[in-house]
Amino acid sequence: MTSLEVRNLCDSSVTLESIETSCPCVLVAPIPLLIGAHEVKSLDVSFAPSSEDQGFEDSLSVDVVGRVLGGGIGFRTRVTVTRGSELSCGAFPPRPQVVLSIP
Repeated sequence: MTSLEVRNLCDSSVTLESIETSCPCVLVAPIPLLIGAHEVKSLDVSFAPSSEDQGFEDSLSVDVVGRVLGGGIGFRTRVTVTRGSELSCGAFPPRPQVVLSIP
C-alpha cells in the first residue's frame, strides 16, 4: 500500500465523494474525504487482485477518477501494476509520481 497526495487548489473546501477505477483490483480509501481550501490530504492506494486479475503478463494499467460532491471530476490518475515490482500512480496532467511496492 502507498499514499497518493491530493491537493485542493480551490479557495473553499471540497468533498471527495467517490472513486471510480477501471479495475476493481485497485482500492483507494478513505472515501468520503473532506479536503479544506489549499489543503493536502492522503489517500491509501492498494492492489487487491482477484483470480481474474492475476492473469496479466507484464503490467496492468488502471484508470482512477476521484469525483467530488455533485459528480464533478476532482482528479484523474493512472495506476500501473507491474508483476513482481511496483504500483505507480501518475496524474493527468502529470503530477508527482507515487510508487507502491507489491509482493
